[in-house]
Amino acid sequence: AVCMARDITQRKLAQQQIQRHTDRQAALYELNLAASSTLNLDAVLTVLLDRLSPMVTAGAMTVELFRGADKQLARIASRGIDDRGWKSRAGNFDVGPHPVVRAKDAVTISDMNVFADGLDSSFFLDAGFAGYLGIPLIAKDEVIGVLSFYAKQPRHYGSEELTFLRSLASHAAMA
Repeated sequence: AVCMARDITQRKLAQQQIQRHTDRQAALYELNLAASSTLNLDAVLTVLLDRLSPMVTAGAMTVELFRGADKQLARIASRGIDDRGWKSRAGNFDVGPHPVVRAKDAVTISDMNVFADGLDSSFFLDAGFAGYLGIPLIAKDEVIGVLSFYAKQPRHYGSEELTFLRSLASHAAMA
């Protein structure tokens, strides 16, 4: 009896990478379509979070935008958490400037128990989240909001994934 074995690992990995790329292109297309077909920011943010949910391994996502005369971050939309509970806590905590706004760039915090300066971390820690990634929403070279991802475990985001998330955030900010 003759037995042949072939390792198809490389082919499977290439197929997965092509599928990820296709999914990301579709997300960008849908976000652009939503942004160009409506001036309703909530609709654009709904498309953004709905498309990101299956693509990013994060337990929760939030969007905050600067609003009002005092230019405070307002809690706009979320996925994976108690939205009402999160929004009801707005202004009920005393934190410094948001780290993503300070950095004007992506910020990763592997353990919010250790460092969470500028975040309302107690809400997310109580819900079992430890890791954080924040991406600034930038329009006309100004931070207009923050797209945040929360994970139950510390998580590393690769450069390809960060580039994609920055691109999506940029498209959403232009809406």
